[in-house]
Amino acid sequence: MLVLQKIRSLAEFLLPSMGYLKKFETESRFLAQAIYPENFARSLVIEEFIEFFKKTDLLKLSQLNVAVVGGSRNEPEIKVLRHMKIDVNLTLFGIDSDFEFLDLNIEKPGTKLSDFDIVLCSQVFEHIWNHQVALDNLKKLMNIRTYLWISCPSSNRPHGLSFYFAAGFTESFLVNNLINQELKVLASGTLGTRRIYRAIHTMPLWLSVRGHMFPPIWAFESHPYDKENDFYRLIFSLRYLLRSFELMLFSGKITSDIRCASESWVCARLQSKD
Repeated sequence: MLVLQKIRSLAEFLLPSMGYLKKFETESRFLAQAIYPENFARSLVIEEFIEFFKKTDLLKLSQLNVAVVGGSRNEPEIKVLRHMKIDVNLTLFGIDSDFEFLDLNIEKPGTKLSDFDIVLCSQVFEHIWNHQVALDNLKKLMNIRTYLWISCPSSNRPHGLSFYFAAGFTESFLVNNLINQELKVLASGTLGTRRIYRAIHTMPLWLSVRGHMFPPIWAFESHPYDKENDFYRLIFSLRYLLRSFELMLFSGKITSDIRCASESWVCARLQSKD
């Protein structure tokens, strides 16, 4: 038994990814990874979403009014709520086919819609440039009981998606801007692994759940530009094969260390007037 422990300790030293396998996976993590297997980093934030709302009374309700800002009806957080047998009354402000357009960069006086239990703004902040006005517009969707959930990259690779303005924002950026808008921050965090950080800054991809577990085989299974083309995935896999093996030398342990964090999130409410 002692010899096996020594061998395992040596394996964890040589291949830090072995340490990730040692960590017990919670029910929330299994659900998050099952719902969003194509991006391990974002699945970490979805896990936080599940864990946070489990502590509230919202998941005990049979129906929730949810506003999705800058996303679609297929957001993974919405899939989580539906998986929990909650009837989601969804209002879209963004890119889907039937939505009410809300430009977060431009202040819009007028109609205030605030009959929402959750306002969801996931992976949007890197695609807008006027964040103070954006938060002011988000506040117009809130009442005193509304939860505002924001997640975004904290360190991302530049990419060619439309309206891309920043590689990410730290937890403290989100928290301080929300406080400046007189919102009460209920919880916040930053997450990542050294392997994710290395991958997004040295390779043209975001690691999937399986890609994070063993990059040499699965790194390019969710290649963002050629998801449906096996030939291109094979070419990229061969081109970056040595770098994929190199990723195994970087720890897969989940950490909140800002030096290798890839995702930030925050949840807030309006300040009570009492």
